[in-house]
Amino acid sequence: MNRYDRIINVAQAKLKGVQARETWALPARDQAKMAGHISVIIAKGVHGQKSSAKSERGVDQI
Repeated sequence: MNRYDRIINVAQAKLKGVQARETWALPARDQAKMAGHISVIIAKGVHGQKSSAKSERGVDQI
């Protein structure tokens, strides 16, 4: 019973994290995608270029 309670608690914590738009709650694959999109957005911002619409859509989709 304790095992199932732990599984439920972890799932609830991850759900709250996703609802709060926290990246730790995402799977590793999605975290890597998010980091790639954000790095493109930051790099373009630093160089004074227009932000990448593709990267912004990618972040929103994740």
